[in-house]
Amino acid sequence: MATDRDLARNRLALGGFGAVAGLCLWLLFDRFDDFPGLERILLLGGGIAVPLFGGVLAMTGPLAFGRALRAALPLAVVAGGLLLLASFRFASVRDYLGAWHPVAAYLGVVCLVPPFLVARETGPGGWNDYAALFREAWSMVVRGATALLFVGVFWLVYALSDTLLGLVDVDVLGDLAGEGWFAATLSGAVLGMALAVLNELAAYLSPSLVLRLLRLLLPVVAAVVTLFLLLVPVRGLEDAFGGLSAAAVLLAMAIGAITLVAAALDDSDDMAAESPLMLGAAQLVSLLLPVLAGLAAYAVWLRVEQYGWTPDRLVAAVAAAAVMGYALLYAGSVALRGRWMARIRRGNVAMAVGIVAVAALWLTPVINAERLSAKNQVARFAAGETPVAALDLWSIGRDWGKPGKTALAELRAMTDHPEHAVLMERLDALSRAESRYAFANALPADPERAARLSERLRAAPDGRALPDGFVARLAPATQAWADESCARALADGSPGCTVLFADLVPAWAGEEALLFLDNPGRMGLRVRLLQAAPGGYRDAGDPLLYGARLADMDPDVLIPALRAGAFSIGTPDIPALRIENGPTLVPRP
Repeated sequence: MATDRDLARNRLALGGFGAVAGLCLWLLFDRFDDFPGLERILLLGGGIAVPLFGGVLAMTGPLAFGRALRAALPLAVVAGGLLLLASFRFASVRDYLGAWHPVAAYLGVVCLVPPFLVARETGPGGWNDYAALFREAWSMVVRGATALLFVGVFWLVYALSDTLLGLVDVDVLGDLAGEGWFAATLSGAVLGMALAVLNELAAYLSPSLVLRLLRLLLPVVAAVVTLFLLLVPVRGLEDAFGGLSAAAVLLAMAIGAITLVAAALDDSDDMAAESPLMLGAAQLVSLLLPVLAGLAAYAVWLRVEQYGWTPDRLVAAVAAAAVMGYALLYAGSVALRGRWMARIRRGNVAMAVGIVAVAALWLTPVINAERLSAKNQVARFAAGETPVAALDLWSIGRDWGKPGKTALAELRAMTDHPEHAVLMERLDALSRAESRYAFANALPADPERAARLSERLRAAPDGRALPDGFVARLAPATQAWADESCARALADGSPGCTVLFADLVPAWAGEEALLFLDNPGRMGLRVRLLQAAPGGYRDAGDPLLYGARLADMDPDVLIPALRAGAFSIGTPDIPALRIENGPTLVPRP
């Protein structure tokens, strides 16, 4: 049994290590701009420091401090090297870090590998011992979350103490907290001390409580998923799953369901749920998972088919493939009956290893999301599948690093393409634009588009005429959005757009215009507020929305309601637009 001296020594060791970790991470990240020309060296240092310090703090307890340090060091070097390797896709480290998906892949490697390292040292079956992996992974989650909660409580007490001392004109605590190095160092020290105490209480801080609480959600999720899948044919696939937001919801639900099933099965048959209700719910969810994963994959495919690949869609596709892998594993294991729980546990190890491998490959030239996306977008444009108006040149040229620049050069070289002249205008505008908004509003005037939009755009309620020259004086980007939406037909056959004129902002002269547009991919409505200005209307942003999300608003219901006059305008004190059986929109000047 550890003596009081041993406990004190461990607390000081982890607390001191946490303090050094906090200070180093502050130096590497907060002072990043102070060392121009050394960005990639600092990136490598940060890429090594995060898994080194984090891995040691997470693995100390199950492992002695020295063993945890030896286990974390190779992981830190490999992960940091992969992070650095992927950065060469971009001209600058800042641009690279702005692309979130490489950082997500890096964190996937950093967070998923430590349980394997601990299992290698402690598990009877070695690194792939499922019981050890399951126990250590959940233990790290519980200890980490508890320690971070304690750090939050510590800073709350610190702030209250500063406020109290401030009453007698003692401001030292507030002055120290304002120094970044002090806050980072103290936070690291508190985190390390908290983890040391939690390691001492490992017998009491068992993840079993969390797992048993999670199991209670399994029957609820089984019922919700079953009801959802029964109603999908009624709602219709294209309308429900035409966008990535639907795919994200489906993937999140599937990942949650997978987690709950794994929690119910625990690390062995002896520890698994025994209730027939829980086991029945786990089997039902497992059998339904392939349908849920298939719908998520279908939602991603629809978006890719319509607009082509982007890094975000590649991430969604990889996530859908991983979820489908789990879904087939779980459903197949249940369908074969017998030792279905043991088959799922063995498969979970293989799936985790596969996810780590894909995350690592994502940071290598094998899976270069920017290169794959840029090549696809160029190919679609060359084949006439994507018109120049739908080509996201800003993302390609400004967000996709060196592969994006190469793609722009290839586009410029397509001199025989029918839209080459328009493309060159857009590329020239891209080179001058300082922001995405400025680039969008640098669209060249298109008289044909303006004439087409004038015929399709209707004012609400029906019978009101558009002001003379209203469409022609709209910004080209607004015209393009409206033209795209008006080209789509609603359920009643009318165009998917309308505009409503009302004096909603008393501080502005004249009537404002609210433009309601059917969003691409059937993802609800796009609503823009337009302010009357000399020579026309200018875009004034999004209005505030109460009662619903724009993505949940049904164009087939709300646009006809507006045209039919089924709305009211609020009092002058609270100017607002209230749509019957719909949301309330409040302009924000």
